[in-house]
Amino acid sequence: MKNTADFNVAAISRLPREYIRLDKGPDGTDELTLMIGNTRVVRLSTLFDFLLLICLWLFAAMHFDTNDFTGYKWMYEIQTPKLTSHKELGYEIGFFYSLKLGLFFGVSFEFYRAAFLFICMFMQFIAVRKMGAAYWKYAILYVFYPYLLDPIQLRNYMAISFVMLAISFMVKRNRKRGDLIAAFVLLLCAIPFHYAITPYLIFMLLLIRNKKLYNLLAGTVTLGYIAGCFLIFNFNKPMAEFFGQFRGALSNYILNGFAFDWNAWAKYMLVYIIMLVVVLVWFKLNGEIKADIDQIKR
Repeated sequence: MKNTADFNVAAISRLPREYIRLDKGPDGTDELTLMIGNTRVVRLSTLFDFLLLICLWLFAAMHFDTNDFTGYKWMYEIQTPKLTSHKELGYEIGFFYSLKLGLFFGVSFEFYRAAFLFICMFMQFIAVRKMGAAYWKYAILYVFYPYLLDPIQLRNYMAISFVMLAISFMVKRNRKRGDLIAAFVLLLCAIPFHYAITPYLIFMLLLIRNKKLYNLLAGTVTLGYIAGCFLIFNFNKPMAEFFGQFRGALSNYILNGFAFDWNAWAKYMLVYIIMLVVVLVWFKLNGEIKADIDQIKR
């Protein structure tokens, strides 16, 4: 955010209108938001972000060698066609009818899962960009963990994707009533996929009505979550014993489950190479963006 006095007005006047926005600053003065001056660079940056999204989606959609994959496939092909209610399935109504929708169109489970994952990832893509972050930075951190876990847990993945998109509306700098309504609707859409999302509605109401109470409750829940993790991981036992168990489990996983799975390694290396290329190109584009802005400021 820069004050209008910091820029060359003549240079700014030549920019496309969609890359300039005038806002009121905290002190009531006009502040100029320069979106970007180079249309080609903006379009290329968006294109490479989207290509990275496609790369991650294909990687997840083709990742079949998981325990949950077999369970979901059986649920989709054998169990769900015989059922008429989500209560019979034992899962949330939104997820149940998403299975029914796939069966209605007669698509395979692999196609259903790929479409399901793309919807989730695209919502996250929009959310990250709406919050003003570079998607590749988010993707690089996300791809290590829990990226491969999320596409396995379909219900959780759809629910948290709705939550991310809702949060992107809630944290807007110039938030309006329409943004809060959109966030509320998105949270309502998340609940039918996982009931654990329900507390987010309470947090949202507190954020609107009483920010101090919201901060207090958020801090309490965070501390409670940390305490719960301590209990779950048996921290009441001697620390040495705990870390010994952790080290043993980790080494067993690496030696027996991952290190010699060359197919898994090949998938990882492929996606990392593609991401590296995207990042290098993005840095080049980012350099052009900064040079363009510096020229405008002069």
